[in-house]
Amino acid sequence: MPSAIEEIMKRACVSRATAYRALTGHGPVNELTKKRVMEAAEELGRPVLTRRARSSKRVGLWFPGLGHLLSKPHHVELVKALERMIEERGFSLEIITYPMPRVPEEAIAMVKRARVKGLLLMAVNAGKAMEALAREWPVVSFFSYEKIDGLTVITPDDFSAGFKAVRHLTWKGHRRITVAVGTGGIPESFSQRFAAGCALAMQEAGLQFGESWVMRHGDNLRWFGDVEEDPPACEWFLRMSAKPTAIVGRAETVMGLLKGFARRGVKVPDDVSVVSHGPMGMALLPGHKMDQMSYSLEDMAEAGLDALSSRSRHCRRITVEVRLEEGESVKKI
Repeated sequence: MPSAIEEIMKRACVSRATAYRALTGHGPVNELTKKRVMEAAEELGRPVLTRRARSSKRVGLWFPGLGHLLSKPHHVELVKALERMIEERGFSLEIITYPMPRVPEEAIAMVKRARVKGLLLMAVNAGKAMEALAREWPVVSFFSYEKIDGLTVITPDDFSAGFKAVRHLTWKGHRRITVAVGTGGIPESFSQRFAAGCALAMQEAGLQFGESWVMRHGDNLRWFGDVEEDPPACEWFLRMSAKPTAIVGRAETVMGLLKGFARRGVKVPDDVSVVSHGPMGMALLPGHKMDQMSYSLEDMAEAGLDALSSRSRHCRRITVEVRLEEGESVKKI
C-alpha cells in the first residue's frame, strides 16, 4: 500500500527527498519540479506545506513525519484550517517534519533554528522533550494526552462523544452495544476517555457493560481508507455468538468496519447499527450517510492559535464540543 508521500512521488515523478523538499521548503528544488509536486499534492487533497519567509510573527507546526500526517485525514484537514487562520491573522508558518528527539536539548536546538514565536504539535507524545519546549515557548498540542506545565492540549470531547453516541442508540431501543477502540494503555488516551463515556451512558440506561463488550486493539485506530484490510473489531464482531445490535467507534475504525461488513454481506443498519466519532463533514464511504458524533476542526485550530497568542504558561486541556449529526446508519428497534 503506497503512503501519501509515495502517491505524491508517483504523480509528480520525483524522488522521496525531492517531494519532501518541495512540500516543506527544506532544501533547494527548481520551480517546475516544485510546481509539479504541489499540483500532485493538491489533486490528492493534501495541505500545501510551504515555508513562509517572514520571521517576526512565525509559528512552528511540528508533526513527526509527512507520511504519518498525510495518512490521517483529520490531521490533514486540521493543518489546512491552521494554515488559513495563520494567514488571516498575519502570521507566517514554519513546518517541522523531523521526528521529535527524545533528548530535550536536541528538540530545543531544532526549534531555535526555526526561529518561531510559538509551537503547535500534531499528535506528538514525547514527554521530556515537550516539557523542555514548553519552558522555552508557548506550546499547543493537538490530539495528545500529555499533562505538562506550560502545555496546552486540545482534543475533541471524546468522553462526551462516547456518552452521547451510546445514549443516541439507547433512545433508539438498542440494548446490546459494543465499543471499538485502541488498547487504551494510557489513562488519558482517546480510547480510555471514549470507552468511559460509553460505559456511563450504559449505566444510566440501566444496562450491563463490561470489558467483554469493548473491542480493544491498537490496529482498530489505523486508517483504513486505502487498504483492503479489516480492523480487528470486524473479526471480533463476526465471531461473537450473541451479536450486538450496534457498534460505536472512531471514524477510521468505522470506515474499516463498513468495508469489512460489505465484503461479508453484513448490512448497516439492517444487521447492525453504527455510530462514528470524527470531524464535522467527514465522509467515510460513498453511499453511507453516518450517524456521527462530530466536532469542528476550525474550532480546534482557533483554540490553538488563541492559546499561543495568550502565551499562557499554565497546563490546560481544552476540549472541543461534539454534537450528533444524524444519518442513516442507526435503525430503531
